[in-house]
Amino acid sequence: VGTSGDKGIKLLLPKLGEIDFAIIGEPTKMQLVIAEKEVMIIDCITKSKSGQVAAEDGENAIYMALKDIDWFKNYKFSSDSDFSRPVKMLLTQIETINGNNTKPEECKFTVKIKSAGKYDKGELLSIISKNTRAEIKVRPTKLHSAQIDKSHPIVSAGTDLEKIILSSHSIAGDALLEVPSFIIGPGDPARLNTSDEFIYLYEINEGIRMYIDMISKVVW
Repeated sequence: VGTSGDKGIKLLLPKLGEIDFAIIGEPTKMQLVIAEKEVMIIDCITKSKSGQVAAEDGENAIYMALKDIDWFKNYKFSSDSDFSRPVKMLLTQIETINGNNTKPEECKFTVKIKSAGKYDKGELLSIISKNTRAEIKVRPTKLHSAQIDKSHPIVSAGTDLEKIILSSHSIAGDALLEVPSFIIGPGDPARLNTSDEFIYLYEINEGIRMYIDMISKVVW
């Protein structure tokens, strides 16, 4: 069952009855990922007055955007969590009206922001607005950060088997679930979504054994 969208696991959940916890099977080298980053995508626009390139007066929307982009690249957030990494901000798109002889009126760019723990969306937007000049618009999303308590029995079962606790770089299925959940699965996450994605048979066999050993500690 898919874990994203309205026609995936969310459609099935009401029919499953009470759920104590959920395991999302994705490649993690069989390490425990118990915290996911919330993803927020923002569209930014810098605006200036258009004019001839030869005219040196006024501002250039592209240069304005570059200053903001440099801030997104270099700003460092602090983290108050021992397993959540700091906020990550990544430029994913940039565009403007092309013209050889005129300065553009505006420059648009998109930033993908991943966060967990210390900052909520409102706080992030407040910090961004104070440090940039662009107009900011947040794209609507149903995804949010998610985590399971490190003291949960299923997490303890994993650590008893010498599994390491990690946090995820991005959103997976448990951000859509409303039950305690985490990610663990065989395979290397570095291969995920690559053109030659693969998994070794020994990884699958080890993963099956690990699922059985871990779940048997809490289910009887």
